[in-house]
Amino acid sequence: MSEKYDRLKTASKLKNWLACNYTTINQINEKELKKKESSITEETRKRRGDQFEEKINKKLIKKYPKHIKIKNDENRIEKTKEALRKGYDLIHKAYFEYEGWHGEIDFLIKNKNKKGKWTYEVYDTKLSSVAKPEHIIQISIYSEWIAKQQDNQWSDFMYLILGNEEEKKYKTQDYQIYFQKHKENYLNFLKSDTLKKNTRPERCSFCALCEWADVCEKKWEDEDHLNQIANIRKDQIKKIEKHGIKTLKQFSKLKETEKIKELNPSIFKKHLSQAKLLIKSKESGKPEYKILPLVTERGFNKLPKPAVSGQDLYFDIEGLDKILNPEEIENDKSGLEYLFGIYNHAEKKEPFKYFWAHNQTEEKEKFDELLNFFEKHLKKYSDAHIYHFNHYEQTVLTKLSQKYGFNIGRVNALLREGKLVDLHKVVTQGMQVSEKEYSLKNLEKFYDFKRTGEIKKANESTDKYLEWIEINDKKLLEEIKTYNREDCESTYFLREWLVNKIRTQISNVTWYVYKEPDKEIKNWEKENLPFIKSINKQLKNSKIKNILGDILGFHKREDDIFWQDIFRRASSKNDEDLIEDAKCIGNMEYIEDEPDPNDSKGHNKIYTYRFEKQDYKVKENKTVLKALESNLNENKVGKVLKIDDTNNNENTIKIRSKEELPKNLSIITDGFVPSIPIINAIRRFVNSAVKGEKEYNATYDILKKNYPKIKNLKEGENIIKDGDFLKESLKAVKDMNNSYLYFQGPPGVGKTYTAAFIIIELLKKGKKIGITAQSHKIIFNLLKKIEELSLKDKFSFKGFHKAGADKDKRFEGGNFIKNAGRVKTGPGKKDWGDEMKLEFSKMNANLFSGTAWCFTGVNNAKLSFSEQKPVCDQKLDYIFIDEAGQLSIADIVAISLSAKNVVIIGDQMQLSSPTSALHPGKSGDSVPDYLLENQDTISPDKGVFIDKTRRLHPKICNFISENFYDSRLKNFDFTEKRKINFSKNEKLLPDTGIVFIDAKHKEICRQKSLEEGKIIKNLYEKIIGTSFTEVDKDGNTTDRLLDIQDILVVAPFNVQVNYLKSILPKKARVGTIDIFQGQQAPVTIISMTSSDAESLPRNVDFYFSRNRLNVAISRSQCLSIVIMNKKILEINCKKVEHIRLVNTFMKLLNYEKKN
Repeated sequence: MSEKYDRLKTASKLKNWLACNYTTINQINEKELKKKESSITEETRKRRGDQFEEKINKKLIKKYPKHIKIKNDENRIEKTKEALRKGYDLIHKAYFEYEGWHGEIDFLIKNKNKKGKWTYEVYDTKLSSVAKPEHIIQISIYSEWIAKQQDNQWSDFMYLILGNEEEKKYKTQDYQIYFQKHKENYLNFLKSDTLKKNTRPERCSFCALCEWADVCEKKWEDEDHLNQIANIRKDQIKKIEKHGIKTLKQFSKLKETEKIKELNPSIFKKHLSQAKLLIKSKESGKPEYKILPLVTERGFNKLPKPAVSGQDLYFDIEGLDKILNPEEIENDKSGLEYLFGIYNHAEKKEPFKYFWAHNQTEEKEKFDELLNFFEKHLKKYSDAHIYHFNHYEQTVLTKLSQKYGFNIGRVNALLREGKLVDLHKVVTQGMQVSEKEYSLKNLEKFYDFKRTGEIKKANESTDKYLEWIEINDKKLLEEIKTYNREDCESTYFLREWLVNKIRTQISNVTWYVYKEPDKEIKNWEKENLPFIKSINKQLKNSKIKNILGDILGFHKREDDIFWQDIFRRASSKNDEDLIEDAKCIGNMEYIEDEPDPNDSKGHNKIYTYRFEKQDYKVKENKTVLKALESNLNENKVGKVLKIDDTNNNENTIKIRSKEELPKNLSIITDGFVPSIPIINAIRRFVNSAVKGEKEYNATYDILKKNYPKIKNLKEGENIIKDGDFLKESLKAVKDMNNSYLYFQGPPGVGKTYTAAFIIIELLKKGKKIGITAQSHKIIFNLLKKIEELSLKDKFSFKGFHKAGADKDKRFEGGNFIKNAGRVKTGPGKKDWGDEMKLEFSKMNANLFSGTAWCFTGVNNAKLSFSEQKPVCDQKLDYIFIDEAGQLSIADIVAISLSAKNVVIIGDQMQLSSPTSALHPGKSGDSVPDYLLENQDTISPDKGVFIDKTRRLHPKICNFISENFYDSRLKNFDFTEKRKINFSKNEKLLPDTGIVFIDAKHKEICRQKSLEEGKIIKNLYEKIIGTSFTEVDKDGNTTDRLLDIQDILVVAPFNVQVNYLKSILPKKARVGTIDIFQGQQAPVTIISMTSSDAESLPRNVDFYFSRNRLNVAISRSQCLSIVIMNKKILEINCKKVEHIRLVNTFMKLLNYEKKN
C-alpha cells in the first residue's frame, strides 16, 4: 500500500470510515475539496492534555519505583523496545510504528495476566470525562502492538484514565475482534482502487456530524439525487429506482395515480408532493411551501392561541445526546443536558433565561429549578404555553424525571395539558416546504431569521462543549449560550410566521384547547411522598435507603411510558404515517359491522375493516386501542378476532367491540397491566422497614446483596462443594435460614428438573411452597415437571394455581394441582369470591402457584391501603421464582413478602426484565442483574451455578461458555454424539456446531427480508427429512428423520416472523426469541433481518443484545445457523458499550460458510 495513505491510519479516521466509507474518499481528495473548518483548539488541548498526563505520571511513579520515560528523539522506537526487554514496571511515552500505524502510548504498566504470565497493559489518559468509541479503537491499536512484542499474547485488560481521574477498565477480548476485523477491512479499502471507485456517498445519520457534509450535498445536488426529498429512506429510494426513476426531476413528473411496487401509495404521494415542491423552488429561485388539508387535532389544529399577555415561552436544550434518536435518548443514563434556555419576547429587559449544568448533580438541580420556573410562570399566566422545536425537549424532560425518579407528575402534567407545543409537528403535519430536511435552520429562510453566532448546528454545540471540558475556555460557553439563545429566538419567530402568515390562509382552522379528562388523574408521586419521607428519615444510614425509594415508583414509571408512547404517537402522526409504524395497523377503512353471535345481551358488534399492505405486530386475540387517540377515556377499541392478509389486493381484520367505532381507524396493541397490588406490597414493606421490624429477612438480604444465610455455612464459603450436585443443592435449600438463594441456570442445564426435585423433597417434609414467574406459561413448565416427577415417585400432594380468565392461563391436565378461579362464597353461596384467597386463608394445600398478583393480593382491594390485609404474608416456607431475570427487583420485593425463604431461579445472561422506562439507580434491574452487578456468572459463595448442559453439542457449548459464562459452562460427554447426517453427495452444512451465512442483501431491509426468507425456505426444505442421530443421557444413540418440530426459526421482529410463517409449512415453529426461551430443538435458524445500521428499526442495545444472541443460539442441541447481512457489522458505534455488543456478533464470522 502506498505510504500516502499512512496519514489515514488513525483511530478517528478508522471510526469515521465505519460511519461512512465515503469520508475516506473525501479525506484522500482533501486538497481539491473544501471541508468545514474544525472547531478544535488543538494547541490548547495538547497543552492541557500534557499537563493532565504529567499529573497522572507523578502519581504512578510513586506506585511503580522501577519506571522510565522514553525521550522524544530519533531513537525512541529502539528505546521503547529496550525498556520492554528490561522489564520496567512503568513505561511512560512508549513509541511504536508498525504497518503504517504509529503513536505514543501514555503508559505501559506490567501486570500478571490470568495465566500468571507478566504482560504489559495499556493506560491512556483523556481530558474527556466520557469514554468514546475512538478511545477504545486507539487503545486497541496500542494493545495489538504490545501483543506483537509479547509473542502475540494480548493483555487481559486495557485502561482509560479520564479527565475526572476515573480509571476505566476494559477486557481486551470484548473489543479485539471488532477492532481487528474493521482494521483489516479498512486497510483493504485503502489498498483497493476498485472499492474506492465504486463507493458512492449516501445520506445517513453521520452526515449531521461529518466535516465533509457540504461536499456530499453539492454532489447530490449536481446529480439531482432522490435523497434530497425530506425524510425519504434508502429502501424507498431503491424501490423508486427499480421503477426506472433515477433523478428528482424524473420523479417529480410522475402522476399521483402511478404505482411503484412495494412502496405504499400514501407514502408515494407524500414523497411525490415533496419532490414537486423542490423542483418548483429550484425553478423559481425562492423557497416554496404547500399547506396540507386540515386534519382534526393535527397540524394547525394543534396550535394554541397566543397568550393574550404575550407571556409564551420558547425553550431549547443543549445536551450530549442531541445527535441520538428518541429511543436511544430515553434509555441513556450517562448523557448530560448541559444548558436549558428560555426566551420570553415579552420581557424587554432580559428576555433570555438559562441554566448551566456541568455534572449529574447540577443536572438534577437545574432540572428541578427549570420546572419550578415553568410552574410559577404558567400559574401566573394561565393562557401561556412553552414552545419548542422537535422531540428533544419533551423526550429529555421525560428522561430526566425517570432518571432521577422525581418530578414525573409535573412533566406528565405539562405533556397531558398540552403546555409543551412542538412546532416541528405543526409544520410537518400542516404543510410541506421545499427543503431537504425539516430542521429549524432550514425553515429560517421562510421567516428571514439571521443568525450571528459562530455555532450553526447542534453537533457543533456538542463539540464546543466537549472542547470546553478539555480546555476550560469560557469563551466557548458564551458561544454555546449564543447558539441556544438564537434557537429559542428562532422558535419565537417561527411561531409568529405560522400564526400570522400561514394560519391566516386556512379556513375552518381552530385553536387547540386542552380538554379536562372525565376522571381525576392521580399524582402517584404525591401518594408515594409519605413513604419517601419515612425512608429518608428512618433509613438515612441504611444500605437499602436509595433502592427502596427508587423501586416505590418503578411500576408507575412503566405505566407512564406506556401512555406517553400512546400520547406521542397520537399527537405526532396521522393514519398514513402509521402504515409505516409496525406497532400499528394504520389507515383501516370500515367495511361492515354485525351483531356478535356469542353475545346474547347484544352489547358487542363484530367490525370488519380493510387495510393496505403493511408490516404490523398486532396479533389475533389481543386487545387493541385507537393509535391516534390521546384521550384515555376514548381510545378503547376491543379484541382482534381475525386478521386475513393472504389476499394481495385487500387485507381484512375483524374486531369485537362494544364501542361505536369510526369509519377510519388505526390500532395498536393494548399492553397496559394494572399493578396496584404489587405497588401496595412494596409500600407495606417500606412501612415495616421504617419501623425497624425484622419479619422480612429474606427481602432485606436481597436488597442488601448479603451472602445467603445457610445453616452451618460461613460467609464466603462455597455453597456447593464437589459432591453430588442435586443432594448438595437440596441440602443448601433445606438449610436456608430466612434468606434467599440464587440458582443460575444456563441453557440446557436442567434448572427446571433441579427446581422440581428440590420442591418435591420439601413438600415431602410438609413445607408450604409458592411458585411464581413473569407468565403463566413459565409457571406451567415447572408445574408439569413437578407433576411428572411426583407420579414417578408415587408421591401425592395438594396444590392450586391462580388461573387467569383466558384458556392459556389455566393449568390443564394436573393430577395434584388444580386451577383456582372464582367461586360462590358467603351465606347461601350468593357472592362471587377469589378461590385462591380462600385457600391462602385455610392453608390446607401444600403448593400455590400464580403470577405476582397472586402473592400480593389483599383481603379487599376496595378498602383503603391502611385497612387492607395481605392474604399471603409470610405464610409460605419457600417461594420459588422461576426465570427471575424477567422480573424486576421491585417485583421480587413485593413477591418475597409471602415467604420466609426465597429461591431465585434464572440467568441474567438470558432474557431480562422487559422494562420500557428509564429508572433511577438500580431500580430498573432484574433481580439477577441487581445481585450480580454486571458479572456474567454468580460466584460460588453467593449462589449456585449449574455448570453442565445436557442440551448443547460441545461445538455450540464452547461458544456459549466462552462468550457468556466466563468459560464455566461444560457439556455432558454424551452430547458429542449428536449430529445431523447430511449426505456426502449434498454436504449442505456441517453436521454440528454454528454456521454463519452472509445474506448479502441486494434490497434494503428493516423489519422484513425477503432474501433471508428465501435462504431459510431453501435450508428448511433440505433439512426436513435428513437423518438425525439422537442420544440419551446414558450415551445410547438412535437415528431418526428430522421433521417440522425439530427446527426453530427465530427473528428479532414480529414483522419478519409473520412473513416467515407465511412461506414455511403451517406448523413450523417460528417466532421471536421471547417465545422460545426454555425450548430447544436439534436445529435453530436465526434470521437477523435488517440490512445495515441505518435500517435498524430498534436501538443497537436491542438488536445486538448479548442476552438475545445467547438465547437464540443456545436453543439448538446440534446445529445453529445464523443468517445475517454482514454489512450490518460495519456499524458506527456511538457508545463504548455498543462496540462490546457488536464484538460478540463478530465472533460469529469465524463460523462463516464459504460458497
